[in-house]
Amino acid sequence: MSKKILVITICIGIIMVMCGCQPKDRKKGNAVYSTQTENNSGSEAVEPFDVNKTVYEDNLVVLNCKEITDRYILFEVVNKTDYEIEWLNLQISLDGVQLPLYSYDSSDQNITAQETREIEMDGDIGQAEHNRISLSGNIFIDGTSKGEIDVCDLDLGGKENVPEIEAQKQIYDDELVTIYYNDLAIDNIEFCVDNKMDYAITVGFWATDSLNINGQQYSSSVVTINAHSKGIYSGYLNSIDGSDVQIMQVDSFQGVFGIKDQKNNDIEDINLNFSEN
Repeated sequence: MSKKILVITICIGIIMVMCGCQPKDRKKGNAVYSTQTENNSGSEAVEPFDVNKTVYEDNLVVLNCKEITDRYILFEVVNKTDYEIEWLNLQISLDGVQLPLYSYDSSDQNITAQETREIEMDGDIGQAEHNRISLSGNIFIDGTSKGEIDVCDLDLGGKENVPEIEAQKQIYDDELVTIYYNDLAIDNIEFCVDNKMDYAITVGFWATDSLNINGQQYSSSVVTINAHSKGIYSGYLNSIDGSDVQIMQVDSFQGVFGIKDQKNNDIEDINLNFSEN
């Protein structure tokens, strides 16, 4: 009998230790998410930066930033309409650097009428505390964009912690933008674009024949860069004749890099020329 009591006591102790070591959970909709975060070394917990500010509001939505950690930004979205928001597309910059943050919960793509929903945008943020946020995006209802989000340098109340971003060879500069060429690998070309304007822009090679690499014509994509932000343009290349793109070395490229606002109005066309020689 004493052995059974000893075994039961040990098991209860193990269970209590295991439960005590579990991270605190936060309920989001019908799912539960862990709020424990660690720094990049994985050795210490990182204290979340509490923001609790409205960062955008119009007649369609209210967007509140609740907290920032090194791994996610937690927003609260209020759908003010009587319609379902099918997709809330967001680009996010912290302290002047646009970050690749994504919501991995598919339910976040559908915010029902009059619903208030927490949305977690995940990615590598670095430091939790930040001074300013810029946003851009679209609010989709019934398959079309019903509104554009454009926020420039809203004060978050914290100290500035500028995230790292790759910006290699400067190939263009004026009062509106600075463009850096980073790399071209097989079928993807990458630039860093510094948007100096007070509003978000959409940049890229718009025409089907607007990019020439090593004497061959290619088309590529466009991306949005937030106001007062450096962001990465990463464009997949498509050959004009439909053949597979296999670029192993870049000798030179020339292209017309177009800049437009969020309503698709032209701002400027830039003739980019680059040579490794």
